[in-house]
Amino acid sequence: MPVHGSGKFIFPNGSVYCGEWQIIDDVKRRHGYGRLQNGNEIYIGYWKDDMMHGHGRFEFASGNVYEGQWAAGQFHGLGTYTWANGAVYTGKWCKNKMHGDGVLITPSKDRYEGTFHNNYFVNELGKWTQASELIASKKE
Repeated sequence: MPVHGSGKFIFPNGSVYCGEWQIIDDVKRRHGYGRLQNGNEIYIGYWKDDMMHGHGRFEFASGNVYEGQWAAGQFHGLGTYTWANGAVYTGKWCKNKMHGDGVLITPSKDRYEGTFHNNYFVNELGKWTQASELIASKKE
């Protein structure tokens, strides 16, 4: 039967974890719900075997934010990535890359909707709408 609990850990690099843990293979690992702060970066969400796994939110020092599903420490599943410059992608992720159906809205409000493959928009499978077209359609 695994030993588990919750607590606060301060790592040698100064990062701080507050949350649930479990002893796996005689090693205490983040496992369950918790919060990790490393400098200006913060992750709040679920962990499995010491990796971000399940639903969580990561705030980067750059001001970018990812919120969604994680698997083995990577963006994987459905999620939203918001860049500090105002761009937003909502859709499927695979191993930290936009991959699958999604919508990317650029800082200038152009909209790419369709299929992404390894971070690239597959334009023959989707729709690209310039911001000026979106504004015109709302006025009609």
